[in-house]
Amino acid sequence: MDISKKDLRRARVLAMQVLYSYEKNEGASIEQVFKSVSDLPEIGIANNDAITFSKNLILKFREAQSEIDALLTKNMKNWTLERISAIDRAILRLAITELLMKITPLRVVISEAVDIAKDFGTDDSGKFINGVLDGSKKDIDYIE
Repeated sequence: MDISKKDLRRARVLAMQVLYSYEKNEGASIEQVFKSVSDLPEIGIANNDAITFSKNLILKFREAQSEIDALLTKNMKNWTLERISAIDRAILRLAITELLMKITPLRVVISEAVDIAKDFGTDDSGKFINGVLDGSKKDIDYIE
């Protein structure tokens, strides 16, 4: 795959937006949501490899959602998935999914998730995301 850092960020943001929208649009398939979100002009991904990367993240999440949610629940002290914002939940799910795929080093996944949280979440989202992902690394076989 030949994807620039900028397109990788856009692909992660697209995947986060799909996970968020999928949760909010009961009854729609994740494929339908992906199609509708990825067709938005503001997404701005022209690189087919980046779109494939985003799609693969979504498909892996769908395949491993119970494992991902269980891992997150285990590592959120005094929180449940239902209590955190839908944006933070989507970012955390996306980051754990990418770690499980073993295609991106841990430090890159955490950094990207924190940056996306700063752009789309609340003032405290970045710190929260960082803490949960840092706590989760002991339960995941990831690449350095």
